[in-house]
Amino acid sequence: MPSVCLLGATGFLGGSVLTDLQKDGSYEITALVRPGKEQLVSARGVRVVTGSFSDLALIEHTSSAHDIVINAADSDDLPLTRSINRGLAQARKNGKKGVLVHVSGTQLIESPPTGNLDEGWPVYDDSDLAQIKDIDELALHREIDLEIARADLSGEIIASIICPGLIYGLGTGPDKIISALTPSMMSLAMKRGQVVVAGRGTNIWPDVHVQDVVDLIMLSLKHNLGTSKPAGFERFYFAENGEHAKLPYARTLASLLSSHHLITTTDILHVPAGDARAPGWANNTTSRCRATRARKELGWTPRFKMDEEGLGRDVRDILEVWGKVNRGSE
Repeated sequence: MPSVCLLGATGFLGGSVLTDLQKDGSYEITALVRPGKEQLVSARGVRVVTGSFSDLALIEHTSSAHDIVINAADSDDLPLTRSINRGLAQARKNGKKGVLVHVSGTQLIESPPTGNLDEGWPVYDDSDLAQIKDIDELALHREIDLEIARADLSGEIIASIICPGLIYGLGTGPDKIISALTPSMMSLAMKRGQVVVAGRGTNIWPDVHVQDVVDLIMLSLKHNLGTSKPAGFERFYFAENGEHAKLPYARTLASLLSSHHLITTTDILHVPAGDARAPGWANNTTSRCRATRARKELGWTPRFKMDEEGLGRDVRDILEVWGKVNRGSE
């Protein structure tokens, strides 16, 4: 039975990965958990190693003792990434699989923050290897992805990179079960009394349900276990199941929050992207991609859409977690 070390088991995405690893039943699971969070994971019957991401010797040693590392916790920590890679390289030398599944994100390909769509901004496709290789080295997450691709191509590890758009939906992990995007927009709207967008709100981002990302991680994991071929960015997979412009998203969100009497108007407040009142990060920029390789090569078939119904479900779930509504009260 392959052994897997999971980073991020108490997080939104990583916790949901933990659930599916346990459901699968094919893996011996260890979770690296920060001090104070151990009980949340050990209560699931999972072996826990306590430490932080700055404990590089521990990270390397733990990685070397496992067939697989899944990093669903941090996409911008180069020392952490190198420690994982060194550990997995040693694991391969010792007869283990040496497999890494790393979670990046589509801030990698985002535009400058204006709140407006730049019609010339590229739509990236994970099946276009030249396009993926040509991503700016200074882009967010890029130095991590490059280090992973280098280690894979050199034969040190067998790696894949999962690059999701904005993740939504209700998680299934032991701790954090809601995402960042919609809750942050909701919190800002409830504070201001109305939903706020940057610029004209014509900027676009891809979206994907948390369970669909978990499904892709699991498919990638099984694929990596069955190959020894170096691939680099040929195992780079976007995760998206559509995209949304911010203004229509904001209007739907305003209607939903108003129906719960949580904002005072459904009018949208437009502010400059650099304004202190503007929503953060992905709500100001454009990021566009297509998950062609994930669908064709891994057979990934995402099931959820962030349409009006999907967003409504997400908002109700978030409000329930926050204690603003009770299940079955509507």
